[in-house]
Amino acid sequence: MWTVITTDLFNEWLEQQDEITQEKVLAALVVLQ
Repeated sequence: MWTVITTDLFNEWLEQQDEITQEKVLAALVVLQ
């Protein structure tokens, strides 16, 4: 299993997104694992 490491810039960007976009991005990160 892979460990997904995000940057501070990515985390800041993600926090600015609406809830639906956040859920989609997080779901895609789970697939990467």
